[in-house]
Amino acid sequence: MRRAALLLALCTAGMTGCGLLAFSSEPDPADQLGEGVAALESQDYVRAAALLGPVYREHWREEVGQRALLALIAAELDNRNPQRRLWAAADMAARLLSIPELDPWLVPVAETYYLLALELGAQEERVARADSARAAAEAAVTAVARELPASSVESVPARIKRVITERDELRSRVTELEQHLAARDKELQETKQELERIKQTIRH
Repeated sequence: MRRAALLLALCTAGMTGCGLLAFSSEPDPADQLGEGVAALESQDYVRAAALLGPVYREHWREEVGQRALLALIAAELDNRNPQRRLWAAADMAARLLSIPELDPWLVPVAETYYLLALELGAQEERVARADSARAAAEAAVTAVARELPASSVESVPARIKRVITERDELRSRVTELEQHLAARDKELQETKQELERIKQTIRH
């Protein structure tokens, strides 16, 4: 009986220990936020992003998650950050302002961060990034694409346009010639009439 009770106690203690171990394996968001801020203070931006990102994604409705996102924005605006991204700072500030449960004191801070990112050139950086990505994609396609055949044959639309242009020019030329001939015919007719008048004058 005593042995059974001892085994039960050991099993219970083991289960409790396993439960505590499993519970303690979950990082505390407040502690993780503190570690992320400490990483920012030491200018370890890669570690700060690794710590603060999950806190924001998992707790964005809570103050701890919103503080983590604010710290991430600050990291992207920090000119000591060699990998800073102004466009990302603007995007994250807009994301922070879109949270319905946002703590009121964070609103003016997020607005200031957003406007600061735009002032420093977030839009221009975004455009340059898009252009760079497009150029890289085009270069990649060109690198793997098979060389396309070339042809000196005039395209059908170009041929039709050329024929129409030539037709219109011929019509204009024909009209001009007809007008010229009509003028000549009139001039000849007037000359004939003048000659006839002279003949009649001579006869009389």
